[in-house]
Amino acid sequence: MEHLNVIQHKVIGYVLKALKRILRLIFYLLQSSLLKIQEQLQLLQQQYDDSVAQLEELKQKKELTIIRLQRASVLTAALAEEQVWYRTSGELFLRGLKLWLPM
Repeated sequence: MEHLNVIQHKVIGYVLKALKRILRLIFYLLQSSLLKIQEQLQLLQQQYDDSVAQLEELKQKKELTIIRLQRASVLTAALAEEQVWYRTSGELFLRGLKLWLPM
């Protein structure tokens, strides 16, 4: 009977060592998975930060473009008015010349 207890004790010891190794292996696998997840999280965070920075840059470019378009619109309108003025002035000048110069 005592011999059976010794054998049982040894078997239990081997089982416990095996379980300990299995648990250690599981721990290392989980730790490795956690590291990979953390790396992916850092990569995603960097991509997010880059996207936010790019979005902010695009917002600033949009505002600048709006301002430039408004200025261009004002300039275009002013040039159109000036074109009308020059055309009218030129026509008046030619009429005046015709009065002074016989053809």
